[in-house]
Amino acid sequence: MIDTLHLHKDHKQYPLTNNLILPESVDISVIGDSLFPDSIDYINGIIHWNNKHINPVSAIVKYKAMAKDLPLKIGPLWKDLPDLDSFMKKNPANENYLKYKNSAYDDGLYTSGTFNRQISLSTNGMSEFTGGLNLNISGELENNIMLSAVLSDQDIIIKPEGNTRNLEDIEQVYITMQHPNFSLDAGDIKYKNKSDKLINIERNVIGLNNNFKYKNFSGNALISTTRGKYMSLDLVGLDGVQGPYGLRSKENSKDISLISGSEKVWLDGEKLVRGTNYDYVIDYSLAEITFTAKHLIHFDSDIFVEYEYVDGLYNQKIISGKYSSKVSDDINIVSGFVREKDNTNNLSSDSDFYQSIINGDTKDLVISGAIEDSTGDYYLEGEIYKYDPDHILIAYKRYRVAFTYNLKGKYEKLISVSGKVYYQYFEGDSPVNKDLYSPYQEISAPRSKDLYYLKGSYNLGNKLSISTLLSRSINDKNILSGADKSSNGGMYEITMILDTIEVGRMTYSLSAENLIREKYYTSFGLDRNVQYKRYWDLDSIGMIDEQESSVRFFMDFDNFSQSSIEYSGLNIGALKKNKIKLDRKIKSGTLSGTNLHHQQVFSDIGTYKYTNANITSKLGYFNPYLRFREEIKPKSLRYNIFGGGINYQKKYRLIKVGIESRKDEGNYMLYNNTDGQYSEDLISSFEYINQSRIGWRNNLIIKKRIKKYDNAMDDLDYVLGRIKLSYKRPNGPVYFELNSSTERTQNENYSIVYDSVGLGLGEYRYDNDFKTFIKDPNGSYISYSVPSGLRVDMINVTGFQRIVYDLQKIKGYPPLKLKMDTNYDYSGTSFDLRRFTNPIISDTSLYRSYLHNFIEIDWNLNRNMNRFRAYNIFSYDLHGYDPRGNELLKHIEFGGDYYSSINKNKNVKVAGFYHKKLIESAFTDLRNRNIFGSWYEIGIYSKNRSNIDSEITIKYGNDSGSFYFDDFKATGLGIEYSGRVYIRQSGSIQTNIAWQKNKEKSDITVLPPEALNGLTIGENININSRANYFLRKDISLSLSISYINNYRYSNLITVLGEFRAYL
Repeated sequence: MIDTLHLHKDHKQYPLTNNLILPESVDISVIGDSLFPDSIDYINGIIHWNNKHINPVSAIVKYKAMAKDLPLKIGPLWKDLPDLDSFMKKNPANENYLKYKNSAYDDGLYTSGTFNRQISLSTNGMSEFTGGLNLNISGELENNIMLSAVLSDQDIIIKPEGNTRNLEDIEQVYITMQHPNFSLDAGDIKYKNKSDKLINIERNVIGLNNNFKYKNFSGNALISTTRGKYMSLDLVGLDGVQGPYGLRSKENSKDISLISGSEKVWLDGEKLVRGTNYDYVIDYSLAEITFTAKHLIHFDSDIFVEYEYVDGLYNQKIISGKYSSKVSDDINIVSGFVREKDNTNNLSSDSDFYQSIINGDTKDLVISGAIEDSTGDYYLEGEIYKYDPDHILIAYKRYRVAFTYNLKGKYEKLISVSGKVYYQYFEGDSPVNKDLYSPYQEISAPRSKDLYYLKGSYNLGNKLSISTLLSRSINDKNILSGADKSSNGGMYEITMILDTIEVGRMTYSLSAENLIREKYYTSFGLDRNVQYKRYWDLDSIGMIDEQESSVRFFMDFDNFSQSSIEYSGLNIGALKKNKIKLDRKIKSGTLSGTNLHHQQVFSDIGTYKYTNANITSKLGYFNPYLRFREEIKPKSLRYNIFGGGINYQKKYRLIKVGIESRKDEGNYMLYNNTDGQYSEDLISSFEYINQSRIGWRNNLIIKKRIKKYDNAMDDLDYVLGRIKLSYKRPNGPVYFELNSSTERTQNENYSIVYDSVGLGLGEYRYDNDFKTFIKDPNGSYISYSVPSGLRVDMINVTGFQRIVYDLQKIKGYPPLKLKMDTNYDYSGTSFDLRRFTNPIISDTSLYRSYLHNFIEIDWNLNRNMNRFRAYNIFSYDLHGYDPRGNELLKHIEFGGDYYSSINKNKNVKVAGFYHKKLIESAFTDLRNRNIFGSWYEIGIYSKNRSNIDSEITIKYGNDSGSFYFDDFKATGLGIEYSGRVYIRQSGSIQTNIAWQKNKEKSDITVLPPEALNGLTIGENININSRANYFLRKDISLSLSISYINNYRYSNLITVLGEFRAYL
């Protein structure tokens, strides 16, 4: 099959005419040169090709695809394969396990999936009952109805009363039915309503969505619910700071999480693409966005974000209906409604909160976070809560206080020496880079919003059309209050278009529109240009009446160039503005892509001017360009940008080189000085992309910025960049990969806080001797980070590198392989190579300095599985994010192992390593310790004909060092047995038994947690056993038993059972 794709610079996805593409069959060429795109969605037949071509080109795609009438029912053939471990049979039966496969599909439906339940019991009194479900259904029903369904939940918590989670709690539910005249979607779906540019609604919902059509009629109905709330937010960039930029709720709270994939991000009017290799990355749990090196952030960058968030207050019910009718060839009518309403079913009518809502008005409710408690850590002095965990002052009443983020708060978050979070009254003006809190929470009453709309269009002949839109919203800010305080508003638009009047080689069109928006009208989605305020020179848009009128004249010259002139007026409250806008674009020829945009806004305060001009030229493989931009705000700021560069593209290589200068000038009234503010920016950039299939593949972008001010402000001088390099040839001995990035962000200090969840259920244990938490799979604590709210500008450098040199691929050379992996992560107020390679514990300018280097030599001595491996580990990790002080961890290790085959069924292994570890703390000497020592093992592995695998290992090691004021010297001796027995063809039992006895020659009772592989002084016994058994080919049982007995855990037994069905 052959498809022709027309590639454009601003287009990112190109669908093929077929799906189910065979990956090895794809061959893409442009002007005879073989190319490869960013990625290919082989299942759906979509090619992703982002910003690789300056000018439009045609790509020839040759491929093979599966036939459309082949299998509509795709099933897991493993169901028809032999029983588990049947390959271990001495005389396996000669059966054809696939001969009945067609009979499973006689009903036209195919189902597959798994269903499981787990129970966990422990001698510490903790128990847990969990489960999972994964179900897929697809096929054809009667009357041309196609069915597809997915139901997935891998961690259903069984409630005590025996009920499973509600439908909206399931991770993924999706059911769809398709018919030529209707479709029905149920479960987790994305609802879209784009009836007009002013009716633009998109939500992630859980419910039912139906579309239907009959003759000239069509419609849609939705009944759904969701925890997510829609929000759009305008942000202004911080000069030189790529992020993170936090998103907020409607109540201005930052304690939210985002619904994955719900966000849409614009920067200076350009819609961005999510991804490290593209425009931005996002943390959905923290609701934070960080921009990549492709886009430099300035102090006046316009950031606009649409998203849906969860704040734990109310679920929302969403219902909508839409009706479309083509009355005649010239008349079309669309009408509909949408309602969003907060769900109050979870509110108890007897609660004080509920009564406050009923008796309240439309304002936010203020809920105090202070509760009188004699054991509380705070006392009230006047109107200020003060922290006193040691109860030094006993004359005051004590309180437990929950503080909430508040832009106008009066308390700052701090971390005590013991690692506890507390809040302290902040005196003075609100700082720019610090979060503040209040001892109360503002909560909005449950609300509802209704939207009704009617759109009609009428064609007066072939050239003239008239359309109208009538829309009205009703916003009730307290649906439980008896007072009727709903705010109603309308939006009305009329548009006239005189289209495609051809005069010779010219084509003309004329359009006019008038829009009225009442002050209480509430939008359900994005119904303005994302830079509406900037292009109309508005500081903000409040609840005021608006009227906007415009006339636009468009002209096209023989598909060579396009021009348009627009005159518009805006009445917003008492303010009147007029705007004239000119656009010019060349579509073909040597100057293809050249464009000009100029506009002026006239008002009583002065004239706003904006000009953006780009001149591009196509000279073979080279595309030089010039760029000019200027913006002048009356009695405010002005800047101009002038730059240029050249782009080169040939085959699969793309090179971009550019430089631009920016000059900013601020009015003195804004800065309280006579001269105002003046700055000069010089930005240079380099981008290189090489998409070769063999050899080098490169994706490199580097930007250097130097900004100088004319006053006492600090100058900027930093580099942003991303480097992805790789080298590989099919039969070559060398493999190289480098992935690195550098950025300038605002990092927030935080402290790691640990919370007890029960013995055996956590990931950490608390070591009282060293006053620290240690990783332990049987521990009682989980960890999470608590930010301090103080943000500091940082330079970040992160990445990894891998080098592999395999001599086996060179004829005549020994089977030797060398591998080196390096990971690094650096954050500091500035980048200093010396501080990165040799961090000092007292260096407060470092946020983190981490390096982990692993070198390995692997030598296959001969064909009898004899193998020798040697390795070296060198790493250090300085943590500077804790406001109490830094902590430094260093680790050096040398080791090796040797495998030798005694005979066909027996192998021997000898291994050992020497290690040295240093832990140093800047805020408590109790954590300081160093350990050095070695560890040795010798083991024999055997496999006999009775389907039994066994391994016996003898271990010996010693560690020495010091901690606090004590020195120690410890030794350990142990033995370990691992075995697995196969039960016919239906299951197996696997057991591991380890015994080790450790001694300390100084007769101290504790060891550093890093010594002797983390085991305690005295005897350590660990037994783990797991049994798996298939009752049938589609039903299995498993049982795991774990036993631990040592100085730390006395006779701890854990039992885990699982039932699993393959549907």
